[in-house]
Amino acid sequence: MELCIFDMGGVVCENTRVGPFIVEHLGISSDEFYSLANKAQLQLLETGKITVDEFWLHFGQEFGESIGEDLWRKFFKPQRIPGTIAIIKELKKQVRVIAGTNTIDSHYRVHLERGDYEIFDTVYASHQIGFAKPDKEFYRWILQKEGCADYAKVAFVDDSLVNVQAARELGIQGIHFIDPEDLRVQLPWNLA
Repeated sequence: MELCIFDMGGVVCENTRVGPFIVEHLGISSDEFYSLANKAQLQLLETGKITVDEFWLHFGQEFGESIGEDLWRKFFKPQRIPGTIAIIKELKKQVRVIAGTNTIDSHYRVHLERGDYEIFDTVYASHQIGFAKPDKEFYRWILQKEGCADYAKVAFVDDSLVNVQAARELGIQGIHFIDPEDLRVQLPWNLA
């Protein structure tokens, strides 16, 4: 094994879901929010094809009321998962460790400002590379940039089983993250 890729939300940091806070702030149902968000091109935001400002402009048009601030950033309060951080530090003694994350610019900047990405050798963020998990191009793009032709020498850790399955279909060792203790057992490296 020569490379380990970590997802961020739900693996390295918890408390990363902002939808419930936005729903409460706007006074609408979760279904209504995600319906409006999809109409406002959430997928394009996640792959960097529109900006956060463009998203909220489209969202406001669909919602029928202008959204005067970036609610993605306002309610984003991630907290590091200490057990995962410890594992990453141990892994880096043996192998290259990178982040491969679906994110948007607002959340990326918060993680950057907090130093959450500093533990990684590099970070590949969906809004910067133009692909988002579970699209197989997300994994291929990263591994091409990493110069890794043998996918069997790569481990990928994510809390989304759909994303893990997509990686496995490419021959990557996909690990479904439950908690740091379970991860330690599943990793193909011997950790102290």
